[in-house]
Amino acid sequence: QPAEIWFQDNVAASQTNVALGSRVSTLFDTWVAPKSGAVVGIVARFNAAVSAGAAQVTVTINGTPGTLNASVAGGTIGTASQVAGTADRYAAGDLLGIAITTSADFAPTTDDVEAYLVIAENP
Repeated sequence: QPAEIWFQDNVAASQTNVALGSRVSTLFDTWVAPKSGAVVGIVARFNAAVSAGAAQVTVTINGTPGTLNASVAGGTIGTASQVAGTADRYAAGDLLGIAITTSADFAPTTDDVEAYLVIAENP
């Protein structure tokens, strides 16, 4: 599993595929895959319930949004999963990350989010 947690403090409305920052690495916002594999899960957790609009976190591979995403609307947690190898495959050396997209009416903008990926190596 990536030893990384991604985050954004004070989540703003009207974002489109904005890269989340890294909680573990102080220099980089992506995780380097040591082996090939596939992303099989994504989890997002907000510190307060989303009271309006919605947020979606999406896996990124080498900066390009993948297919797996989790949405949060009216709660604090969003999760999504897929069968290993069906999509979001990556090679050794690829850079994995998470991006966020929010609706124009997203609230509260004082909300913070943390997210992480679940991976399967060499599926």
